[in-house]
This record gives sequence, structure tokens and C-alpha cells, in this order.
Amino acid sequence: MINLDKPVCIYAIQTTGQNPEIDRIIEIRVLKIVSTSEVKRYHKLINPGVRISDYSTSVHGITNEMVSNKPRFEDIAEELFDFIKNTYWTGYNNEHLYNVFLAESFIRSGIEISSQDIHCIDIGNIYKKLNPRRIDTCYRAYTGNEMLMDNQTTTVSDALMEIFISMINKHTEEIGEDASKWEEFSTNKHEVVDFARRFVRNKDGEIVINFAKKKGQIAKDDPSYLRWILQASFPADTKNWARKILLGEA
Repeated sequence: MINLDKPVCIYAIQTTGQNPEIDRIIEIRVLKIVSTSEVKRYHKLINPGVRISDYSTSVHGITNEMVSNKPRFEDIAEELFDFIKNTYWTGYNNEHLYNVFLAESFIRSGIEISSQDIHCIDIGNIYKKLNPRRIDTCYRAYTGNEMLMDNQTTTVSDALMEIFISMINKHTEEIGEDASKWEEFSTNKHEVVDFARRFVRNKDGEIVINFAKKKGQIAKDDPSYLRWILQASFPADTKNWARKILLGEA
């Protein structure tokens, strides 16, 4: 096992869609590795407050009826945040998508959160750097078993834990014994500004715009574009950073 300076929270979520700005989390399952002998579990079905489409239900099997009497995210936000704060948020492709879903949900619930405070290990990125494949072939490669591709979080989260433990056993010498080394290997933490990566830091540490025709431009040099971001449809965290840059606070 690698050295844990903080717990590792391996999580899987299901959502109403793939857009963190308008879609909502409807299920979350977390396996919290505290030590080699202690793993804590957290699971909740969540009422998204919007209708789950038939297509989404066909993907994850969660119906509107299943969540109609379940708590809203804001009802469980504090207990969930207490469970996963000061840990490594760990998942498959979570750095660019699922972390954004979590951050947006926390912000909408009144919990202030910044990408600068979050540590992330992305199992998908680790695997892609070592062996570019999908999650099911990743699972097969590291466990020797076939993954049941039913998209249930109980299957995905447990599969990810098996993959991660196998990765640790196989690649600790290559990547390092500290969890922070796995974060460094699997993410681009030094570039991170907002969760959605609309802003990043360049090689000089300056915050630059990271999308559309303005990509690569130093953000503070274009206040009109920052004001447009504040008025347009962007994640709350991205808007918070645009506001900070306008005010000279970042």
C-alpha cells in the first residue's frame, strides 16, 4: 500500500446527464480508504429536483420513482462534504467531469469549495498513461476478471477499488509510495484553476483562458470577456474565478 498522508475517497456517481451546469447527481457511492485495515462506505440516492429522462434511466437503471422520496443534494451536502473533505477524490475520469459535478452541487448547496483545496487521483488518467483503454479493459488488465457493465455505482466503485489496489501493488515503485505522487502522476494539479478548466495556469503561473478563440490569453488582460463569463452559462466555480480575476484577487 502507498503512504497515505490523507484518506483516499474512491467515488462513483450517477447523474441526469453529462452537463454539470444543468444536470444533477442522483446517486453517489464512496469508499473511503482510511488505512490498509479500514474502509468506510457512504451511499445515497438523491432526488435531483428535475425529471430523469428515459434515456438516462436506460443507462443507470434509476427511475424517477426510485428517487421521488429521497433527499435533495442540499440536504446531504454537509454530511457528504464532511465525509470526503481533506481526502484524495479518486475516480475514473473524475478530474475533468465528476469532480465538476460534485463541486457545482456543493456550491449550489452553499458550501464554498475551490479546486485549489481539492486533491485528486484519477484512476482513468493513470491507466491511460500506462495502458490507453476503457474502464472494462482496465478492470480486466488489473484483476484478470470481466467487469459486469451494468453501470451501477456499486459495481463501478467496487471495480475501481479493485483496480486501484492492483495498480498500487504493481506500480508503487514506478509512481511512488506517497498518495501525493499518485495525484501528481494522474492529474495536472499545477495547472488547475477552476474545476471545469475554463481557466488554467500557463508555464509562468499566470491564469489564462482555456477555451474558444481566447484560449491561451492572459485572463486579467480581457476584463470584458470575464464580465461576459459572469453573465453567460458557466459553472458557478468558473464564475467565482472570473470575479476574483476581475477584482485582482487571483
